[in-house]
Amino acid sequence: MQVELSGLRAGYGGRVVLALDALSIADGEHTLVLGPSGCGKTTLLNILCGIDVPVSGSVTVSNVRLDTLSVSQRDHFRGRQIGLVMQRLHLIPALTVEGNLRLAQKLAGFKTDDTHIRGTLASLGIADKLTAQPRQLSQGEAQRVAIARAVINRPALILADEPTSALDDGSCDSAIDLLFSQAKSCGATLIVATHDQRIKPRFSRVLQLSKAAA
Repeated sequence: MQVELSGLRAGYGGRVVLALDALSIADGEHTLVLGPSGCGKTTLLNILCGIDVPVSGSVTVSNVRLDTLSVSQRDHFRGRQIGLVMQRLHLIPALTVEGNLRLAQKLAGFKTDDTHIRGTLASLGIADKLTAQPRQLSQGEAQRVAIARAVINRPALILADEPTSALDDGSCDSAIDLLFSQAKSCGATLIVATHDQRIKPRFSRVLQLSKAAA
């Protein structure tokens, strides 16, 4: 999925927190958005998935101008085309792992596909957690479930917000390996936003943000 931004300005309460004159990400490209807290990384991801809209500028994802769509149209597009791995995992505590993935399919308007759910969990090494509830999972297992939820609808674009900042070095490498492998499996473009400098060498494309520039 190709991403194009032009003349982007975003902010809250009259304060600009993100300014990008232009950004182009090719279909299938892996891009790291790197910078300190407060530089607009999460704002950028929220705009790319249609949760927020910019104050000015255009946001084109797969030839669709997200900034011109209604809230419901952006929600529909996001559910069917974009997978999100958020900093707070937001797993539904009352549902099992299987239930969380089924819900993601239903909310996007897809039929539940239990075979695909089991296969996705197996690819992430957590097939045995199908009937577990989030409170029964370790941090690493919960993160893998969050990745499974992000890719369950075979998105064309995967966005991950600070997926490694709370992890030790070994778990950090594993998390990036999982994101790369799942993006490859879906044929998806991958954008990771973080302040974690450890993963910079893993990406050939790095967009560096700073508070001064934002």
